[in-house]
Amino acid sequence: MNDFITALDDLALYTLLINAMEAAGWEVKELKVPVQFLSLDKQLTLDSDGRCVKINLSQHTYIVDLVEQFDLSLAANPRTTTPVAKCTAMDDPGQPLDSNRQYISLVGALLYLATCTRPDIAFAVSYLSRFSAAPPVPLWTAAQRVLLYLRSHSHLGLTYTHSPEYSVFVFSDSSYAKDTIYRQSQTGFAVLAYGSLVNWMSKRQPTVAVTTNAEYQALAQAAREVQWLKKLRSDLGLPCSTVTIQGDK
Repeated sequence: MNDFITALDDLALYTLLINAMEAAGWEVKELKVPVQFLSLDKQLTLDSDGRCVKINLSQHTYIVDLVEQFDLSLAANPRTTTPVAKCTAMDDPGQPLDSNRQYISLVGALLYLATCTRPDIAFAVSYLSRFSAAPPVPLWTAAQRVLLYLRSHSHLGLTYTHSPEYSVFVFSDSSYAKDTIYRQSQTGFAVLAYGSLVNWMSKRQPTVAVTTNAEYQALAQAAREVQWLKKLRSDLGLPCSTVTIQGDK
């Protein structure tokens, strides 16, 4: 009943807003259900009352444009289904590129994708971005490989559904001393709320860790993000349930 009243209030507020804009001389055009916002392709599922019960977010159009921009439309697909292959650029940087302009442009675009809808390339982008100042030729190839991976899986994205489940689950992990020069580890975590992915990160740890300390750093970072999320939910008037954080040893 409360949801129904809230929906009526939203509709009335929307109607008042449209009427006020028209009275002020604004030209108003109803675009119905949105299908794209900035570079986000949206697919909405509505119930019988016209309320959104599921939304799929992807960046298929943006990826297609990016592939054409970097002239990879006819390039062969990578043989594996992972966004990045094992790379030893830290051990053997190889020949540097004549200019880092294209590399920075591509890595910046990949970072935007990793932030918005593609957590599957978060680690690859984190790694590639470390070499923006003087990228070697092998990493330019690796960056192109990520884009080719996206071309093959351009419709993947995030799905959000209406759910009465308020639980928050966090999955945290870390690598250990994968940076062969400075021996820093990599933090990774994913936060699920209402059964959907709402936050994620893959980032090199700022300090050198010993054994399980790398896992503790990852858990601490995840816990900080969860605290922020709980405060945000409280500000929005949403219930704050118990948070379950799962990590590795």
